Amino acid sequence: MFANLKNKIREETGSDIAKLAPILNSPPNTQTKGLGGSSNRHSNYGSTSSLSSFTEPDGAKEDTLSDGKGSCGSAGRMGVSGRGDRRGEEEWVRALERRDTEWRRKLEEQESEFNTKLEEKESEWSRSLDLLTSEKAVLEEEKRDVVRQKLALEEALKEAKEYKKKAIQYQEDMDQLEGFQTQEMAKIKHLLLVKEQELEEKVQQLKESESRAESLRIELRNHAQQLNDLQIMLLH
Repeated sequence: MFANLKNKIREETGSDIAKLAPILNSPPNTQTKGLGGSSNRHSNYGSTSSLSSFTEPDGAKEDTLSDGKGSCGSAGRMGVSGRGDRRGEEEWVRALERRDTEWRRKLEEQESEFNTKLEEKESEWSRSLDLLTSEKAVLEEEKRDVVRQKLALEEALKEAKEYKKKAIQYQEDMDQLEGFQTQEMAKIKHLLLVKEQELEEKVQQLKESESRAESLRIELRNHAQQLNDLQIMLLH
């Protein structure tokens, strides 16, 4: 597992685990710089660089290869290098665990801070929602008042239209009645005028009749006197 992890890190960074362990053990604000610097310095080596190539100068490696005892020295160095790799891997794992713990702690702090802000926002949103709900209730009550006033005004307008209609009908009836009254008064006046004329004629006829009656009475008295005188003469 460590070998695969080592190879993966070497392929991604171009550096060996033994070189990364001091960087991981350094403070968080310097690790990025260390990784970037290591990557820049050893980018030319790529994935073919080994632990020994970083720990040994090129000249020393050439002297070792040209020495007659190179095979024994090389085997010893490989054993030391292997132990160094294991120690580097263990240090890297411990550093990785420390970094994981640090990241978890920071993540928990950020999550706690986020939850606190979220609760504050939720409280603010709840207050805003309560305020909006209260304003909505007030607006709905005002709307109901407006609807009631509208219905009352519509009813009043309807009654006013009915009253106006009745007033117009009453005025038309009054005008018609006045027309009838004017016509009737004219007829009555005409009848009165006719009756007055007839009465005058009757009075005149009555006067003439009385005058003739008086003449007849006078004539009758004369005849009676003459008859009386005649009777007296006959008795003597």
